[in-house]
Amino acid sequence: MQNRSLSFILLFLILVGCSRSLKPTELDVLGTEDCKPPCWRGITPGKITVDETITIFQNWQVENKGMWKRNTGTNNVISWDYVCWRDRVGPQICLEVGDNNLISKVDLRFYSSSLKLEDIIEIYGQPDGYKIDLCPDCSGYGISIYYIENGLIFSFGASGKLQITPKMKFSRALFLDQETIEIYKEGYIEWSGYGPISLNNNK
Repeated sequence: MQNRSLSFILLFLILVGCSRSLKPTELDVLGTEDCKPPCWRGITPGKITVDETITIFQNWQVENKGMWKRNTGTNNVISWDYVCWRDRVGPQICLEVGDNNLISKVDLRFYSSSLKLEDIIEIYGQPDGYKIDLCPDCSGYGISIYYIENGLIFSFGASGKLQITPKMKFSRALFLDQETIEIYKEGYIEWSGYGPISLNNNK
């Protein structure tokens, strides 16, 4: 645990140095000693209600940090209930409302990011597993890596040869309560390091 904390501090200093300027939402992915994922800005999925979350967002908005909205709806297949926050400059961050009116998921999406797969692994260590996301209509593909105990899923994109590389571009982070990540992990492949991806291993 001490080594992991030291690793966090060292990489944090490297990433926020002059050569690497991270956006506030990218820093959220790294977490802090007081708010380690799946905690996001003091909000922990599975432990905070949507009403408590809205109160936090309302206070942030009064402080002119950004704005919030609630997005609910239903169709013939699914229903949804999200509370979303947007910094004054940055992507929209949506929190899903689950059972018992508790937040179950924080969804951070990035159109561009300086973070790479190797950065995440340097912070969190080897993941438990991964899934492949193929795109038949485009030249790219993605992988998502899973940290079950931390309630984290990170997604990365690449193009060309189907392989896992340290420089894969970060695109999304999910912060989940334990019940939700157990559902998401179904069918994942155990992590075996960088290298070519064999579709025969995809369960």
